[in-house]
Amino acid sequence: MEQNPDLLFLMFTNGTLINQEVAARLSRLGNLTPAFSVEGLQAYTDDCRGQGVFDTVIDKIKLVRQAGVPFGISVSVTRLNNMEVLSDQFLDLFFNQLGAFYAFFFQYLPVGRQPSLELMPTPGERLSFWHRVWHVVEEKQLFLIDFWNHGPLAKGCISAGRAGGYLYIDWNGNIMPCVFVPYSAANIHQVYQNGGNLNNVWASPFFQAIRQWQASYGYGEQKLSAEGNWLSPCPFRDHYGLFRSWVERYHPEPEDESAQQALLDKHYYEFMVEYGARFRELSQKIWSQEYLSPP
Repeated sequence: MEQNPDLLFLMFTNGTLINQEVAARLSRLGNLTPAFSVEGLQAYTDDCRGQGVFDTVIDKIKLVRQAGVPFGISVSVTRLNNMEVLSDQFLDLFFNQLGAFYAFFFQYLPVGRQPSLELMPTPGERLSFWHRVWHVVEEKQLFLIDFWNHGPLAKGCISAGRAGGYLYIDWNGNIMPCVFVPYSAANIHQVYQNGGNLNNVWASPFFQAIRQWQASYGYGEQKLSAEGNWLSPCPFRDHYGLFRSWVERYHPEPEDESAQQALLDKHYYEFMVEYGARFRELSQKIWSQEYLSPP
């Protein structure tokens, strides 16, 4: 951060290592905004993250606020908390009482350690969340970012180094299309040791296939189409059968054992394919009425 004062950094954090000294330094530098991870109010956050974590996060939020550092919150939305995190009580606490500037809502995706298909909001719940987020934005004038429901604001999927998008490098140097897609095209350490750079990874067949699909799904087109439903933008979450065809063709490396096991799990495959098909069906009317033919 100190070496790149012309860049703005966004840090997702539980905040536990922030103290007065860190908060003061963040304030002096002025180019980082922390997004504090909470999963709802105290009971659900502590149930997910450990007893006492909620109170610790609140204390750390107060430290950065007192130091004048703009901050937000980050929430994993599941079937268990999707009502609570848009409740008046939750929003009033973090925005009005504590002074959050923004909130990221990441709807739970069954990847990583101990993935649970049961925690993933149903297609109907995801669509209801879309309605409620926009209601809050319009009524309360709050800055909310809803992954994946705000796909239209980003013109669809932003992964794999798309123009205006990004790619993800994990703590081991594995380079993936997206933080939610645990399959790696290469390792950054090995790429540089072999005389290459990120351009080589960007041009890899796996990344190219994703960008080609993004283009075919309407990104960069002057006119929107019924077929390119950006409410259903994610090749992993919303078009899983297609994503698996890329894995089988280009053989990206699974990030961990869970990602490897998912490739062998027939139920996981069937669940994800059915989920995407059902959500596309439910969201198509909204896509047509609100985006293709807005009032």
